[in-house]
Amino acid sequence: GGTTWLPVLQDVKASDFFTNWVIPELNAGAAQLRAYYPGDPELEYDRSPLFRIGTVSSTNDAEEAGYRFEELYPNPFSRETSLKFAVPVETDVTMTVFNAAGEKVAVLISGASFGAGEHRINFNASDLGAGIYYLRMEAGPYTLMRLAVVKR
Repeated sequence: GGTTWLPVLQDVKASDFFTNWVIPELNAGAAQLRAYYPGDPELEYDRSPLFRIGTVSSTNDAEEAGYRFEELYPNPFSRETSLKFAVPVETDVTMTVFNAAGEKVAVLISGASFGAGEHRINFNASDLGAGIYYLRMEAGPYTLMRLAVVKR
């Protein structure tokens, strides 16, 4: 780390998923971002795949570009749910599942090519315990997240 950390944003709810901020007069080539959950070093940015730094300022940007990751249905669910997403052009897609601690627990799609349009896949969570999971879809320049609740 650096010698000076500038607080940019604090007290953001985990359910917000995406957060926008502006750091005025910052040379991005000389900066580091440190995101953390107080008291839990496992959720620091550099240790958890839940945190991503990208050029997208909001989910609206992704949707305007034609990238969508719909809410899961049903959710909560006990065994299986349906995931619906769309891409505007042929795009490689990766979809990963993380538990609440930020540990990767499943890879649903790994760099598979999908043509333009809407797509649907099933997520079978019968091997996972009850709890909250985060689904991360990476497609083109965008990363979108959804929350899944598995009940037993």
